[in-house]
Amino acid sequence: MIAPHSVTISFLTRSMILLTLASSVLGGWLLCASALLGIGAIALRCLRLPMIPINAFWLGLAASASILEVYHLVRPVDSAIGLSLLVFGIAGLASNRALVGALLGDLRRLDRASIVLLLAILAILAVRSSGPCEHYDTGLYGAATVRWLVSYPALPGLANLHGRFGFNSALFPLVAVLQHGFLAPLTFRIIEGLLVFVAACLIVAPCVRLLHRESNSPSDWFAAVLLIPLTFWILRGDLVGTNTDLPASILSLFAIHYIFRAFNFETALIGATSTTSDLLVAVALLSLAVTFKLSTAVLATIAWGLILYQLRSLHLLSSDNKRVYNRALVIPLLVLTPWIAHGLILSGYPAYPSSVLGIPVDWRVPVESVNLVRAGVRAWARAPFSSLEAATGFHWLCGWFHQARADRQGFALPLLIAALGCFSIVATSRHEQTRFSTARCAPLFPVVIGLGSWFYLAPALRFGEGLLWGL
Repeated sequence: MIAPHSVTISFLTRSMILLTLASSVLGGWLLCASALLGIGAIALRCLRLPMIPINAFWLGLAASASILEVYHLVRPVDSAIGLSLLVFGIAGLASNRALVGALLGDLRRLDRASIVLLLAILAILAVRSSGPCEHYDTGLYGAATVRWLVSYPALPGLANLHGRFGFNSALFPLVAVLQHGFLAPLTFRIIEGLLVFVAACLIVAPCVRLLHRESNSPSDWFAAVLLIPLTFWILRGDLVGTNTDLPASILSLFAIHYIFRAFNFETALIGATSTTSDLLVAVALLSLAVTFKLSTAVLATIAWGLILYQLRSLHLLSSDNKRVYNRALVIPLLVLTPWIAHGLILSGYPAYPSSVLGIPVDWRVPVESVNLVRAGVRAWARAPFSSLEAATGFHWLCGWFHQARADRQGFALPLLIAALGCFSIVATSRHEQTRFSTARCAPLFPVVIGLGSWFYLAPALRFGEGLLWGL
């Protein structure tokens, strides 16, 4: 028989462990966010963009991922690069009064209800990030990949050892850099939860504006719709592990959000500089999304073309226009080049498991093996637990649709909301025909094309979450 006092002590012990771990996660988020803000502030200064805190965070994340990719080409992801990024970021934040002032100003503008809601979200995320890892791919290859990253520099032909070691995601170095010092116990508990909280901050503010009838902009309504997936991310998302799907979805959705704002000219009252800033940050988000998850490449490519087109419509001075165009080209170059180099070293291909543009090196994975890995991914996305033959042709469609229809959050709800949105646009097009044909519909083109590519290549709902909610 178990004594009552032993049960009480056991409960208190578990509660104290959970509280300690959740508090450590909060501290890790604060430290990482501060470093990313500081690095992003330096990036904003180099790009000559306004000091907007959320833009600094996104650019800091993209810059950190690129730096880690470059560093890992020659050295393991060790404590030296982690400490360097931390010092670099904290120094950048401390020396930038404009960014600190803007951040404090944003906090002061929050009403009491928003503060309470964000604190509640923060607490829930911290507790959930303290739980066990249930993400399947982390155990399959994610944790082992992180171990390789912290032990060795980029190893030529590592994908020959295990096919999934060739899945080149820039998220893995960001996780690996945390596996040093006092953050080591929190290695797999920081990135996903931090990104979800940043998404919550971006979604709550537009919702408050809509509730107070201070705004009726399409981008704010788009952000309000994202409250639905945000709720599922907070309560049910895989926050512990090396989940690449959730971060890629967040980056894609907020890139679409920035494009919506620019194409609806919502920053026209502020000036072309703010619209330019939105578009350049969208370029960075799309570039980073591709390095996190290759399935976002089609969306990113079409969206880049739209962004370049929109930059031409801002009627900037010729010198300013050339400078902005150069930035829009340099940002993807800086983010994607080290990622491509890393992929070539791991597998011999720039976009593994695609066998396109393989280089003639002795460590290159055989084309047959690449095709087999790609076929396995496609088969799992179309018909999990079935054979490769069962996922060919059109036999898988009925089973896939039956399974997708049962997923309300991942399939039914976004399609229903998209249908309602299309009806609303058609209903109002009589009064705003020009806005209907350009500003409102243009940002949807990359999403629709991306959905077609996703459905053909690998229609797993978790791969297409950003596209489905982007409708």
